[in-house]
Amino acid sequence: MLLAGLTFLVGLGAPAMTDSDEAFYAEAAREMVESGDWLTPYYDYEPRFQKPILYYWLTAATFAATGPGEAPARLWSALSGVALVFVTAGLARRWYDDDTALLAGAIVATSFGYVALGRMSLPDLPLALFVTATIGAALVAIGDRVPRPRGWLVAAAVSASLGFLMKGPLAVVLPAIVVAPIVAIERRASRLRVADLEVAAAVFAVIAAPWYLAMWATHGNAYLQSFFVGDNFERFATDRFNEPRPLWYYLPVVFGGVAPWSPFLLLGAGATLRLFTLRGGPGSLETRLAIWVLAPLVLLTASVGKQPRYVLPLLPPLALLLAHGITERTRSMRGLDGGLFRARPHRGLQAAAIASGLLLVVTGALLYRARPLFIELPAWQSATAAVVIVLAGVGGVATALSRAWRSAPWVLA
Repeated sequence: MLLAGLTFLVGLGAPAMTDSDEAFYAEAAREMVESGDWLTPYYDYEPRFQKPILYYWLTAATFAATGPGEAPARLWSALSGVALVFVTAGLARRWYDDDTALLAGAIVATSFGYVALGRMSLPDLPLALFVTATIGAALVAIGDRVPRPRGWLVAAAVSASLGFLMKGPLAVVLPAIVVAPIVAIERRASRLRVADLEVAAAVFAVIAAPWYLAMWATHGNAYLQSFFVGDNFERFATDRFNEPRPLWYYLPVVFGGVAPWSPFLLLGAGATLRLFTLRGGPGSLETRLAIWVLAPLVLLTASVGKQPRYVLPLLPPLALLLAHGITERTRSMRGLDGGLFRARPHRGLQAAAIASGLLLVVTGALLYRARPLFIELPAWQSATAAVVIVLAGVGGVATALSRAWRSAPWVLA
């Protein structure tokens, strides 16, 4: 809670809005409060059909209570980041153990991709939250042998419907392309009762459909054409919104998104390797998580309209794999006599921790050099931030090289 509060909530309103998309959502929410029209979003007093309603509603409700501003505009994105930390930790605790859960939550709370997007008035991080909750609840329902899978399926349906109201069909497509292959590979379809699926579908329709039907009734086919065809199909299949980008575009984006934990992706064995080779076998948790990463990555790579923030739903399963790989390498071993002994330092883990620490040192040094850009801040504030980041990196490197090397990931966090 402390870590997530620091990274997502402290100083939330300090930076001005410089991103045009962020300004679209904030201004549209302000106009919603001003006009009293809570059905149709407007930007510059013209109908804005590009995105669904939920983020506008949440931000407008906050503006109505507090007045417009940067912090209330970003609040729901930041709270989604905090919630995603706990959803990821909860799944790790269910599927692994407490240590893995704490570290997985810490990785999400400190990954650059999440921290950066959680401090912007955009629906991408809330979408990542809903996609993660949908996939997690669905996998629990079909694979964890819970006594009442219907409740988990309903939870997945509620989350998917909120995601559908947040950003449209992607909230359904991404979970579908993850869960369907897992069901097929593990032959879990026999556990899915038709009645349970019908209840989940009904719950989804009751929550997700009314606003879209009201927009259709108010604006006719123009809305359906603009949103479903223009903002979704054409964004995916054409270069109308974005310049075409190479097939490998998302690989460095993912690597940067999990910074400063990126070097741990390079560990050449265990869970991280199984992410790319699917060596865990059908039914293994590592295979499920690998499909969770790879299936959306393939879909997004096939898209013409690529944007860095589209990969956010891939990072929670990566955090689970990273946390599991790290904790497995830092555990004490139990000998044949039942006693615990500490294995020799894991060189790969040490190297990754050192690289992460050096990444922080470089980041702090670059921030220190960039102090003249922060014209709204006293020089001592930006300098202090740079020094703290450098010291964090130095602490991680020193811990990795010491006898307490197992604590290096926690020092980095």
